[in-house]
Amino acid sequence: MRSLIHRSARFLALMSALAGAIMMLTVSADVLRRTWTGRPIVGASELTVLLLVAVIFLGLGEAERTDTHVRMRLLTSRLPDRVAALLRTVALGMSLLILLWLVYATGVRAYRSYLSGEFLFGLARFPVWPARALIPVGFLGVALEVALRTIDALRCFLGLETVTDGLRGWRISERPDGPEQGGTA
Repeated sequence: MRSLIHRSARFLALMSALAGAIMMLTVSADVLRRTWTGRPIVGASELTVLLLVAVIFLGLGEAERTDTHVRMRLLTSRLPDRVAALLRTVALGMSLLILLWLVYATGVRAYRSYLSGEFLFGLARFPVWPARALIPVGFLGVALEVALRTIDALRCFLGLETVTDGLRGWRISERPDGPEQGGTA
């Protein structure tokens, strides 16, 4: 199951990167056309807005998986390992509940957008629901990764494994004491 969740996060991140590349090409083509002809590509601005949603939200799970998001371990790095693992378990569990609520709330909003036929106003009519549907997908991707990290932290608290905070490569006996703990440079 862990492998499937990680592969899904990588796939969504690849889709995020692809959306970013399409967005970059669209903006570049629009700028060139405006420069040469004085007229924009119809719908380029609207498409860029929708692609930006994919770029932002589809990469969230991979950021959690690779631990490349912003983090603060000022308190937990100075606590005993089991206490730190307990606090991480509670914090991750709360984060998971919030993420699941976000999946639900944004999913409902996407569904309502689909039913109402919501679209962007501009030179071209673009439906909004596909972009709105990507938001709960992104939140679900990060929620699944947070669920794995929560399980890892709980297992550490219970003494079933030695990896703290669900981070690969962090052994309790080898945990660094510096401000940049176990992250990537």
